Amino acid sequence: MTKPRDRDNEKDILRDALAVPKADREQFLRERCPDPTARADLEETLAETIGPDFPEARLAEPYEGPVHLPAGAQLGPYSVLGEIDRGGQGRIFLASDARLGRRIALKCLVASRSFDEDSRRRIMDEARAAARINHTNVATVYDIVEHDGHLFIVMEYVEGENLAARMKRERLTVERVISIGRQLASALMAAHAMDIVHRDLKPANIQVMADGSVKVLDFGIAKVVSLLSTTEVVAAAALKNRVAVGTPGYMSPEQMLGHEVDERSDIFNLGIILYEMTTGRRLYPSVDHFALVSMLARPAPRADAQDRTVPADLADVIATALNLHRDARFHSAREVDVALERMQHRPSPPEPRIRLIVRVLILAMMVPLVLSFLGFAITAAFNNTFGRFGVLASFGRESPLALMTWGLKSLVSPVLYITALTVLWFAIRLVLRVVSLVPAVARSSERARTAARTLRSRIGLDDPTVLSQVLAALGVAVVLAMWVHYYDLLAACGAFINTDPIQKLWPLRPHNALQKAIYRLDLHIMILVWGLGLSRVIQLRHAARGPAGSALSWR
Repeated sequence: MTKPRDRDNEKDILRDALAVPKADREQFLRERCPDPTARADLEETLAETIGPDFPEARLAEPYEGPVHLPAGAQLGPYSVLGEIDRGGQGRIFLASDARLGRRIALKCLVASRSFDEDSRRRIMDEARAAARINHTNVATVYDIVEHDGHLFIVMEYVEGENLAARMKRERLTVERVISIGRQLASALMAAHAMDIVHRDLKPANIQVMADGSVKVLDFGIAKVVSLLSTTEVVAAAALKNRVAVGTPGYMSPEQMLGHEVDERSDIFNLGIILYEMTTGRRLYPSVDHFALVSMLARPAPRADAQDRTVPADLADVIATALNLHRDARFHSAREVDVALERMQHRPSPPEPRIRLIVRVLILAMMVPLVLSFLGFAITAAFNNTFGRFGVLASFGRESPLALMTWGLKSLVSPVLYITALTVLWFAIRLVLRVVSLVPAVARSSERARTAARTLRSRIGLDDPTVLSQVLAALGVAVVLAMWVHYYDLLAACGAFINTDPIQKLWPLRPHNALQKAIYRLDLHIMILVWGLGLSRVIQLRHAARGPAGSALSWR
């Protein structure tokens, strides 16, 4: 009886064979796979998968891990403020440039222990080339410095969150996908015009700012890493835990096979990102090299086949960008931008006039209804507290105009309080700005703002969903705290004069006016802060949606 073949073992053999030099592969396969039939299949699969021109891996020399820089460390003119992120290529530190008075990001690259002068010159040339890119959607590279045997890329510090984190929290609308796609295409155009290929375009390298715009990070850094590691073949390097030029799941077929890359490789990467933004799923979720090579041998599924709500024309753009053959893809990022622009500028259907009229009528009806409700609540509370029922009470006989009048009067005090608090807030901000002109105060305030921004970014307060949840939780906590603190006053306000003991009403005596004033102040501060938080949530949601009124959004 024929023994069944172990397909999992054959998969492991194939993966390991990629790291073996060509001259030794035949012997390696004989030792690992005694079955001649299975060995012949493996040899055929290797030949079909990687081809005869698969280059040999020039493996990197032993390298050091990324260093840790404590706050206050000095790298030339740059003073480290703290670590803000870490990834596969190294750690990123926030620092300040005392000469120009700006914050910058220091990216520590995984460096080899030594590299010759020719490699050093090529690294510097590549960094200088990346520094020449000056574009709104590209994080600027300022400098490259060396510290303790490691190279640090000095980049523009971009606040916000990366696209990968944004997509984990929410599904992007089509209009937002197109807006981000056009910005990415514009960034690639600027780089490709200078013959610079990103090589590692992925959601983690795309920073989304509060206003909805995006910036691409790490232009030129993937090439610098490849020069540092002196390896050209991603597959073999990854199998040896070396530095790889690219990220598994976000590489083009030519990158995976170790072939020469050009701007069309970046277009393939952009297609992967567009696919993930539209469908909410990664196109190539596996990080196994052999599995990825096998998947890249088949055409990518269409986005509208994965999700029927994706417009067909957008799915066409993604499919063209993801074509396995470079010549069949978009030839330039400009072509991608033009294709996306046609969809972005499609005219939106005019809103039916009847819907606009209904909205205006509803708004006109809401104002008197809200005022009448407030007037009704005040009148009911007054009559119930004083026990005014029957012929003694005016409750139930007030005219609608009287109810609206009382409702309007009930808004006078909150409006005055909140206006005064708003004026006080702007006055304090003005004083702080004047005080910050003092250098020592400016440095302290800058450190405090940096710490606050870092904390805000880490806990996700730039995301409207997280911020609304935090506001709701804080609102409940503050209401409970005020109820406990002002319980005697609130109980007195809700007491009934004709039934409750007089002691319960003592907090309402005239000499207790200060407590009542402080309660109103606390209440209106809470309303103001909650209102500001709500407006921030609306602002963030609007920025995340992009331009309003587009017919492209779904869900």
